[in-house]
Amino acid sequence: MVPWVIRREGHPTLIDIVTDRALAFIEDSPIAGYLAPNPAAAVEFMVGAVCAELLSPARFLTHADIANRITDAIYRPGPPPS
Repeated sequence: MVPWVIRREGHPTLIDIVTDRALAFIEDSPIAGYLAPNPAAAVEFMVGAVCAELLSPARFLTHADIANRITDAIYRPGPPPS
């Protein structure tokens, strides 16, 4: 697993691969305009947080707690983006 976690020239990390795949579905969707600071950074943060949780499960947070904290960090509700 280690080669997939360390970024080096010409070799994407697991986070890079999953982020790119998730972003392909999100960047042109209606929700993209609500993600902060921008869709790419929001998706990267979300993927990184979920992967970190998978590698070292929390002892005091439920999956719902983690999902809520990620949502609080990246989702900016408001008027629909124009």
